[in-house]
Amino acid sequence: MSPDELVMHLKPPPGIRPRPYPPWRDQVYRVSLTVMAVAVLFRATAGFLGAGGLGVVSLGLLAASTLSAAYFFLVWIERFRWLVLALSVAGVAALPVSGVLAVGLFLAASSVMAAKETHCFHFVTGRLIPWVSLVVALAGFVPALGLVYAAGLGVVGLLWLPLLWARFRMRLLSVSAP
Repeated sequence: MSPDELVMHLKPPPGIRPRPYPPWRDQVYRVSLTVMAVAVLFRATAGFLGAGGLGVVSLGLLAASTLSAAYFFLVWIERFRWLVLALSVAGVAALPVSGVLAVGLFLAASSVMAAKETHCFHFVTGRLIPWVSLVVALAGFVPALGLVYAAGLGVVGLLWLPLLWARFRMRLLSVSAP
């Protein structure tokens, strides 16, 4: 992406008055997404190994990192930010009821973030993350597909890695108060 294209995405559309977004918020967002991707990979590993302890740790990491990324998510249309935050909070609320439902909600929240990143910065794997996440989330509700679910989580986690690599190579985003 050229510097001109990047600057174009840092200017809100007419009529949108963004809140200030200092560079440290973008750094926290990036780190949160990275922890989220690692947590998804841990969850996949726990599914393959049947490691309950790793599964619990991965759920905690996934909940905290998705909630953090959602909170620091920079998007011009505020309702998308609220949607992502609501999906993340719903995932946390679903944890005591169903780990599979919670993971599905976290995947939904992260899919919106991946779609936004792809829209703005043209990341190739970001086009796949929402679709693979949808299939994986649905597979989680079919107990006979446990290994497919674990493999799918692994694919989702791996799809995030090139996106994150490219995002970390970009300069930190910053939006000044209007």
